[in-house]
Order: sequence, then structure tokens, then C-alpha cells
Amino acid sequence: MTDETAPEIIDVRTVPKPERHPFVMAAYQKLDVGSGLILINDHEPKNLKIEMEAEYAEALAWEPQASDDQEFRVLISKRAGTPLPRVLADVGELGGAEVVKVNEAKGS
Repeated sequence: MTDETAPEIIDVRTVPKPERHPFVMAAYQKLDVGSGLILINDHEPKNLKIEMEAEYAEALAWEPQASDDQEFRVLISKRAGTPLPRVLADVGELGGAEVVKVNEAKGS
């Protein structure tokens, strides 16, 4: 994030819970690369972090900020326009890999 651009502050404490994740995700998608937003929530948004990391991977930066009992703050920054590519592989096709069923491994 550049020094001249202050992050947008989004307070979701008054947003109905089912609408919070889509609201934050939409705000993140609108960010320019290198910019960020400060999310204020009434709890640590662990599930949102998991969801955003799954969707945006290394394009996302998640930095908890000074918080207290009334609010949790996190700086969410956009590092890249798209997440890094992910490589998916069938481990059974990897050279030297052996697929063993759980029951076979136990001797059943």
C-alpha cells in the first residue's frame, strides 16, 4: 500500500451476519492492487480469513491491527490482481507414489 492512499475503513458490526462475508469480499474485489481496507468486526473473523485465503491465496495480505474487546480490526490488502496459479495433481499419478487404502494399511 502506498503512503499517500489511506485504506478504506469498513465497519461490519451493524451488517447482518449472513451479509458480512459477501460484503467484505465485494469490497476487496474493488480494491486496486497495492491498496487495502481496514475491516472492523465484533469478533475475530477467522472463517472469513479462511474463505478469503482459499479464494485469493497469495494475492491477499491479512494483517491484524490493534483491537480490543469491542472490536477486532484487520488490514486486508490486495497484493496482486489475481491469485497465484494453483497446481492440482492426482497423487496416484506421481512417480513412485503408492496409494494405500486405510483398511489395507491397518492389515484389515
